[in-house]
Amino acid sequence: MKKEIPLVVRRALEELLEVRETEIIPFKTDNIVLRLKEVDLSSSFFFDIEEISVKSNKTFYKISYSPFNHENLETGRATVNSVDLKKRLGVWLDFLDAYNKNSLLFDDDQISRQYSEEIGPLFEIIDEDADKAPFSTKQQKVLSNLYDDIIIAVLDSSNSESEFLYAKTIAEEMEISKAAIPRLTKKKNIERLRKHFVKIKKFGVSVFEKTLVKYFSDIGNRLLNGDIDLNNFLP
Repeated sequence: MKKEIPLVVRRALEELLEVRETEIIPFKTDNIVLRLKEVDLSSSFFFDIEEISVKSNKTFYKISYSPFNHENLETGRATVNSVDLKKRLGVWLDFLDAYNKNSLLFDDDQISRQYSEEIGPLFEIIDEDADKAPFSTKQQKVLSNLYDDIIIAVLDSSNSESEFLYAKTIAEEMEISKAAIPRLTKKKNIERLRKHFVKIKKFGVSVFEKTLVKYFSDIGNRLLNGDIDLNNFLP
């Protein structure tokens, strides 16, 4: 995809995303030049570059995006040059970062944070290049297969329609993370995996135990920082 997107757009995105907390996934379809979405599947926010045109030797970008601003969740539309495109992208990313901050009133991040801290030692990588390098091809394959196994286990553990809908959300988010494995550093990949396990623990104790053992045996015990006794983290 990288050779299908104008270089000025790629550079603007890479520069803006380098200092952001929110993780963005790019998509390209026949109808639009580029769509940016959060990894969070529950989010309806997006930024589209719908069309690129040239008039009098000047390039213009037809864009649409949501949220429009901090007061309005509707879709905004405009035709801009490359300078204004970068500005609007930056503002849109600012909105996403603001929306993703913890909220004591509107989310259960206190529980998620406690679970994340509890299982944190199982997701600490000893590799010195973890912040910079991707996993090897063999490691990527192991991680991809692990995602497949966990997705099946989560979906098979739902016993009601509401549980299945929650499990389906977890599975869809894990599919996105699996597809992103080659593009992420080792640390980013494992951080994503930890977030998925937090949601799995909120989903159910038995499936959490089953999938955590699978993670530990397949990949965790090869990457952990120090000697870890898995029994300390099981229910």
